[in-house]
Amino acid sequence: MVQSVALLQKDALHIARQNGLELKDDAQAGAIATAFIVKECARDIGGVVGFNVAAYGFIEGCKTVPPAMNPEPNASERKPWFRLW
Repeated sequence: MVQSVALLQKDALHIARQNGLELKDDAQAGAIATAFIVKECARDIGGVVGFNVAAYGFIEGCKTVPPAMNPEPNASERKPWFRLW
């Protein structure tokens, strides 16, 4: 989950700033977009799968601490090449 957020966060914050949204508004827009995607894909994935995807994402999102707003790793924070996690 954290990896997904880290990949999407920068673009999401950019879009929010472009449209004058605060963080709360950005979060609500993300939830509405997820609901729209699940609704539009319900014919192909089924209602149960769509609900599970949305519910799992919501629950995991509530339990996950988001990465820093401006993730700029400095040399001391970078992982060595031999460390996998």
